[in-house]
Amino acid sequence: MYNSQALDATLHRLVHYLPSQAPLKDFIHHNTLHAFQAREFHQALVDASKFYGYQTYLQLSEYRSLFKAGEIQEQQLFRGLETTQIPSWRSKLFKEDIDENIVSELGQLRSIWKSYYKIDMDSLVFPLLFRITLSYLDQGVASWHFPSSDQGFLDSLRALEQGNHVSFFKTSRVKKLLQDKSTTLETVLKIVVGDEAYNERYLFDQQFAHPGYSGMVAVLQGNPQLLIDRRDITLGDFIFLELLLEIDALDNYFGEVWAPISFHAQDLNPTVNFTFDRDELALIKERWQDALEWTYYDQVLNGVKKVQVDEKHSSSFQAVLCIDDRECSLRRYMELINPE
Repeated sequence: MYNSQALDATLHRLVHYLPSQAPLKDFIHHNTLHAFQAREFHQALVDASKFYGYQTYLQLSEYRSLFKAGEIQEQQLFRGLETTQIPSWRSKLFKEDIDENIVSELGQLRSIWKSYYKIDMDSLVFPLLFRITLSYLDQGVASWHFPSSDQGFLDSLRALEQGNHVSFFKTSRVKKLLQDKSTTLETVLKIVVGDEAYNERYLFDQQFAHPGYSGMVAVLQGNPQLLIDRRDITLGDFIFLELLLEIDALDNYFGEVWAPISFHAQDLNPTVNFTFDRDELALIKERWQDALEWTYYDQVLNGVKKVQVDEKHSSSFQAVLCIDDRECSLRRYMELINPE
């Protein structure tokens, strides 16, 4: 038996890292690094880079080009260092050739589908997963409506499968698993993953293969009112369907006799890392980035000091606004009542 409390904690953690992607009927603002906002700035950049595989700093060659172009001042580059420390830092910043390739924490376990099983799970699963989910969530655009959409995602899918001679699934085991309401998320995870110690790593790999879809479902789970025509769906339901489709693809390819993915993952740490050490490369880029920003701050502040303001033509008010319709109307109203 799995510990469902541990699975609930994994899903909660997964939602924290997924993008908060609401349906696009509303204005969307999303900070792609929102999961790291509570961390110190440079630690957050390192963690996001190694977790997602993002490039959060410029390349060393770009920083060095900016220095040659005068965009980074030398005094800022060595800011805060003792005189005796400068030669070694100069060598690190300008001479050392360091591997800047990023190995993402995500995707390592699920890559075994291709490397060992020799199947492209994404191409086998995604087309159906996305079409089924979007058909269920459809807000009146589709010509044909998803039947029984008021029953909840999985029950609506069960009703559709029961009354149809054509199935989304190719194999009998998956059809039985869907119709058996005692089948839980733990049940299908056991079939696909095997060792429960790898559950969290597998779910993170799986859901970050399509973070926009997963993030949208997670947002709708907590805010069903965001849809005009309400649909009841949870991230657990979405993952359940994806795991069924994966089992279906594997059964169709191998028959029902195949080893769960954890069987071939003995060299991989089952624990997902969310925090990483700041290695030498990170510390070098941190110094370059700080020097770039401090150089910019100095230029701006010196410019402000030097400008002689003509009081007769100075503005009585200044504002910086976004360019969408709501801010535009506000800006025009302020200009109307005060042209200055």
